[in-house]
Amino acid sequence: MNNHNSKGVILVVALAGLIILAVFFTALTYLLQNETKWSVKHKKTTTAFQMAEQGLDRGVWKLQESTTLYTIVSTGGIIPGYNFDSVYKSTSTDGALGEYKINLTTSSTSGRVLVQAKGRDITGDEMRSLEAEFTNVAIDAGLHIRSGLTYKSGTRVHWGPIVSYGTIDLPNAPDNGSAFPRKYAKGSIDERPPTSASGPHGDTAETWNGTYDYYCHASSLDTAPDIDLDQYRTLAKNSSIPDLYKANGTGSSSSAGRRATASPVGSGYFPATEEIALKAWPGAGAYVFKNSTSVIFLEADYSFNDRHSNSQVNLRGFIAPYAALSVNGDDDTPNMVVRIPDDAQKEYLYNGAYGNSTLGWTTAQGTNATAFSSTGAGNNFIVADVLMRGYLYFENISNSGTNLNVVGILDMAQATNPQSVTVYYDSTVSTGIITSNQAPRRLYWREVKSTW
Repeated sequence: MNNHNSKGVILVVALAGLIILAVFFTALTYLLQNETKWSVKHKKTTTAFQMAEQGLDRGVWKLQESTTLYTIVSTGGIIPGYNFDSVYKSTSTDGALGEYKINLTTSSTSGRVLVQAKGRDITGDEMRSLEAEFTNVAIDAGLHIRSGLTYKSGTRVHWGPIVSYGTIDLPNAPDNGSAFPRKYAKGSIDERPPTSASGPHGDTAETWNGTYDYYCHASSLDTAPDIDLDQYRTLAKNSSIPDLYKANGTGSSSSAGRRATASPVGSGYFPATEEIALKAWPGAGAYVFKNSTSVIFLEADYSFNDRHSNSQVNLRGFIAPYAALSVNGDDDTPNMVVRIPDDAQKEYLYNGAYGNSTLGWTTAQGTNATAFSSTGAGNNFIVADVLMRGYLYFENISNSGTNLNVVGILDMAQATNPQSVTVYYDSTVSTGIITSNQAPRRLYWREVKSTW
């Protein structure tokens, strides 16, 4: 009897073991099958992503082919083969890997381009899509300095950021003008000294933690754009410019010795011997000139500080790479109607509001901040007493007199410490700057959902 019971127990245990093994092997088989399926799916989706990357790279390569092509796309034109209308195959020594399609199209922001790419594995089971936005604007700033910037009282920049490829040294005491706009520096940004509670950036002073922190936009800037001076020289030589007054000449205001001689005569190109003033010849009267395609190029190494109180120039570029901008403004200089850029409000946000008593702004500055908000962007604004408008490129600024008002972009080749200078950024000027090392610059890259 006991022997039979022992055999029965052994049988039950054996059956239980077989059942467990059966369940285990079934589960193991299921896991192995799903592992295989997952591995295949992972390989396919990885291949699809790689195809999308290849498509994106090819699209960027095409976009960088020429400035003309970029302009075509940014203004709504279609490039054959880059409108999701062609399928490109990618192969290896083992055969086809996958395929991709590319689209070059306008962005929602004027002047920018989207590069879109779709990739899938060779079976078509898996697909991935990527998108990148590019801009071809070389300088997107009101005040652009290729070295350091030392703030002085009266420095004002409206509607666009300040970019420095050195350091930015801000006032040691709060200054109404230095509260805005946004500031970007390749080096450090020297903040004001401690005044209150500990802030978000590691010092005991920083209370500027609003929507934009105007004192702390330290940024990993890349290489500063190289201005193509030879092309600007050519443009100046092909420009037709009214006669200018020669600052280093001799004789009366109407004598030949006071006429700045361009080369060729009547052009906008002035060799190093010609130190001009913003005065008309003959007579040394007001010099008023407006032509959006003309360029004035000065080779002289001198202090550009002479002008008539009613003079004003509005042109494509005023290029003086070896001269110091020392000319002062004047209350008699003509006013100018200027369109407020669409993104101007970004420069005045503090804790989500346009202007704030915490910033210590004057009533006039608070009014400006409101005017330049989203309700003001895109509207016309009268800038008083404008001396120059366009792309202005000088070696540095040396200005300590009455306010100098300029519209466009003020670009400095060397370190600078402007005083009593106000810049109103004009985004339309930035699109016409000519550089020798500027390729379309990527603003963002991301994966997106899409269908083939």
